[in-house]
Amino acid sequence: AMGMAVGRAPRQRFGTTANQNKHKKRRKKVVLGARRCAVSVGTSSQDIYVGIDLGTTNSAVAMFVDGKAKIVPDADGNRTIPSVVTYLPDGEVLVGHAALNRMGSDPKNTFYSVKRLTGLTYEEAKSFQSDFPYDIDEDDEGFVVLKCENVPEGVLYPEEVSGQILRHLCATAEANVGPGATVNKAVITVPAYFGEERREATQTAGMIAGIETVKLLREPVSAALAYGLKLEEDETVLVFDFGGGTFDVSVLEVGGGAIEVLATSGDPHLGGDDFDLAIVAWIEANHMGDDRQVLRNPKALDNLLKEVRRAREELTDVMKTAIPLLALSDGTQIAELPLTRDKLESLCASILKRCALPTQQACWQAGIDLELVQDSFTKDAKKTNKKKERSIRPVDHVLMVGGPTRMPMIQKFVENMTGVKPKVRINPDEAVARGAAVQAAILSGDVDGFLVMDVWQAALMRALAKAKQREEKASPNEANE
Repeated sequence: AMGMAVGRAPRQRFGTTANQNKHKKRRKKVVLGARRCAVSVGTSSQDIYVGIDLGTTNSAVAMFVDGKAKIVPDADGNRTIPSVVTYLPDGEVLVGHAALNRMGSDPKNTFYSVKRLTGLTYEEAKSFQSDFPYDIDEDDEGFVVLKCENVPEGVLYPEEVSGQILRHLCATAEANVGPGATVNKAVITVPAYFGEERREATQTAGMIAGIETVKLLREPVSAALAYGLKLEEDETVLVFDFGGGTFDVSVLEVGGGAIEVLATSGDPHLGGDDFDLAIVAWIEANHMGDDRQVLRNPKALDNLLKEVRRAREELTDVMKTAIPLLALSDGTQIAELPLTRDKLESLCASILKRCALPTQQACWQAGIDLELVQDSFTKDAKKTNKKKERSIRPVDHVLMVGGPTRMPMIQKFVENMTGVKPKVRINPDEAVARGAAVQAAILSGDVDGFLVMDVWQAALMRALAKAKQREEKASPNEANE
């Protein structure tokens, strides 16, 4: 069988060579200045190689054990952690659920969704300020920093916050393996659209976390590895990644043992959080009455958002649930608001429609006309015959990534757009981390028979594979002659 080649898409270039040199100087400055966040790496009895999904909303770590990629849960049994970090006045740093619980009470020193800011200049990042309660600024070279009164410098780079998340995940993996285990190598996933500067910033975060060797893997490719697609046959794969705060859609071409990213698109301001805010707006407009001041209190709003998110997730499996409304004064329940799946879908329909244009753009760039694909699945013969002369490149598989993609309305939306029933046989929250663990196993030699190649090598292998197929098809005819 032919080995697997994971092709690397051409790096996107942003700015001039001078600007890239500034990024390199910044990387060194960040790493040296942020060593207070890193854990020194000493001699260990067992070096381990992990796969990490460093997500915008949630993150996870996985390892390849007994021939399978497995998520590593933390001490409390959590298989994913919120990508949230809080810096306390005494120097302590909280990561994950502990930090999430402080978002309402300490919003200026609690940082989330920093992946949106990673590797950006201030000019590129300033449009995100309205999304965050914490403040962003620029350093003396024009790069974005996060204001934080609880660190000596008064500011943090996004990489430093990501470094804390990565260190926490590494510690989880080390504790799972046992005494003497150290994560010295990791495959960390990045969006397909990350350019050179943002990829380098992610590597910097890994260095801050004390990881000696950091390999990057594009998230849609990681998802394909996690789902275990058969890569010998030529197929087109759409990866629909709808997370808590961002939406990415990518089209992959697999075949000849290679995976290549043909196109990618998305919306960095779209995700499951928008569904939650739409529900809160509905509650405020129709059910709060004189208690609307609850929504002006950060802690109370944070509690309400948690209950809304819980209800939204429950409606994936049931048709009706309830949201408790709490009094601002003492937190007692003053009402219970019923919410049905039908109502949820009506509130979120306009938000979900925002996924259509990026999906169409990615497909069009990859040579897929979704209008023709949709026509081919209809019974409208006249319409099909009028366009039959135009070629249709089909979508063979749709892979779902991100917790919100469990929602029936999202799966139906994607199926209606592509004509393909999405694959959801693995937890969409864990797909990217699992794929990263598979890649780590490939790189460490724990998985045999696979090849990892750059884009030119992958393209060459595909061309050779196709030439071989043509020769094999021609051989019987030649023999008959």
